[in-house]
Amino acid sequence: GSEEFEVRVGEEEGAWRPKPVPGVPPCAVRLACGPYHTLALLSAGKGGGRVWQWGDVSDTPQAPPHPVQGLERIVQVAATNDANAAIDADGCVLLWGGSLANLLLEAPPHVLGGVRRDPAPLRPLRGRAVRSISLGGSIATAVTADGEVWLWTLSSLASVAGTVRRRFIEWSRLELPGDAAAGAGGEEGGEADEPDEGPVLRPGRRVTLCGLQVRADLNGAVGRLQAFDSPSGRWAVALDGAASVRIKPINLTPVTPAAESGEASSSPQRCAVGLASACGSEHALVLCASLPSAR
Repeated sequence: GSEEFEVRVGEEEGAWRPKPVPGVPPCAVRLACGPYHTLALLSAGKGGGRVWQWGDVSDTPQAPPHPVQGLERIVQVAATNDANAAIDADGCVLLWGGSLANLLLEAPPHVLGGVRRDPAPLRPLRGRAVRSISLGGSIATAVTADGEVWLWTLSSLASVAGTVRRRFIEWSRLELPGDAAAGAGGEEGGEADEPDEGPVLRPGRRVTLCGLQVRADLNGAVGRLQAFDSPSGRWAVALDGAASVRIKPINLTPVTPAAESGEASSSPQRCAVGLASACGSEHALVLCASLPSAR
């Protein structure tokens, strides 16, 4: 909306009394905090906003409020004790901060303990647009635009003879309860199969529109992908019984392969869709829904 919100902090002594954070512009729409620092996402219209930070991933010295360079058109921020994340309007994740950020970015061992000031893109999710991300002490989760939930977990990190040796589980897709495609892979306890082409956006694929704000009346509409327009970053979608529209990848959920092929079933096909996630130090929560698959 058009309302302006001021970011405020409390008094250190006595009754808690909010006051403006000096130097931070108004129009803050989202906050994220670590133990020693805070991120504020400032609205800049429908195309996303800028990110301001004060404090740092370490307790000293504390940086004054300042805009984070290299971040534009941001729609979500996340923070933990030594990592920060931002998602831009195209669903790209950018990370900066300490050791967790460096691990997620697959930095070489000699820089794992350093602090990364310049945000860098997260690449291991096979180019999928990300809708939301959450960071914990040794864990991270990401929900993609097509409702997949991906998990990253650090298993151990140690320094041997001055060399950092790491072992961690790389990004892997979670099988959500009620997912029609879940369990179709290997045996229980085995390694997860490589993701198939099911969730990939491609010409001719049937999709459902979701998460639209300006055209909320189109949420739930079903259509077929025509072509991707690189300059605008949008797919042309031919809606069933309506004209074509141009939609960002983050607002498109592919129809499940079973529903797309028209397989008969005694009960309506359903698909599990991740909506959001949250991380603690070593655990994660995922909000998901089992929805009827569009045909």
